[in-house]
Amino acid sequence: MIAKNAGTSVATAYNHFPNNMVDVYGAIFNSAFQGIEKELVEYFKSVEASKLEVGYSDHTKPDNELNSIITSYILGARVIEKHFTFNKKLKGNDHYHSMDKNDLKKVIAYSTCSQLGYMCFAVGLSKYTVSFFHLGNHAFFKALLFLSAGCVIHAMADEQEMRRMGGLLSSLPVTYAMITLGSLALMGTPFLSGFYSKDAILEYAAVHYMVTGSFTFWLGVLAAACTSFYSWRLSYMTFLNNNNSFRQNVEHIHDAAPVVLCALSPLAIGAIWSGYFGFDAFSSHFS
Repeated sequence: MIAKNAGTSVATAYNHFPNNMVDVYGAIFNSAFQGIEKELVEYFKSVEASKLEVGYSDHTKPDNELNSIITSYILGARVIEKHFTFNKKLKGNDHYHSMDKNDLKKVIAYSTCSQLGYMCFAVGLSKYTVSFFHLGNHAFFKALLFLSAGCVIHAMADEQEMRRMGGLLSSLPVTYAMITLGSLALMGTPFLSGFYSKDAILEYAAVHYMVTGSFTFWLGVLAAACTSFYSWRLSYMTFLNNNNSFRQNVEHIHDAAPVVLCALSPLAIGAIWSGYFGFDAFSSHFS
């Protein structure tokens, strides 16, 4: 927990949170935001001073469900905005989405942001178990996508630009099958792993019967549509489009080696079945 690492000052800053939020955000920040403890302390001090700017009195704590949701939204949005989106080290107009990226690794890497978004707004709806369920499913199909992308890059003599690929289906059929499977799971295709957790998150948002629930539901639907777009765009530009590769990159092209297939196979199995079996394991904790 971050309070353990950063000292009692962070623990003091957490005092205005409901008890069930302390452990969740402590675990998240400990794993995701190590190294910015000082900034977080200052941030929480400013939050305490302003009472989150939602009209809390000096003697009121956000201890009901609605205020917990507002707290989680504002906390996550402001920290991410401060330390990522407006980071001065970003070059030019760089942005964290995959819609127009042409680097194979960047498309997959930035698609992680949308899946982290699903996890965060599940936490915002107080569905922590569903968030961790999606985290587990996401581990399988995203690892499958990254390793398969590595196979493509290796086969193409370290070329990562999708505009210099195309027509690789006949040369890399196994890798194509793995990327397609990972993309389908990422999109939430029914009965693959991503479907069970993403559907559960959207379902809880849809039945929340509050403005926050409806808002997050439609954001989740929009994110799912964007995910589908850039996943198919990746497959089309890499495998199905006309070949735009340099001759020296395709002269010695080869599919994944057997030792790599040994690593891809369990990830593929997890991308198919982890949601099905995990849903039964987690369902008793969903309510």
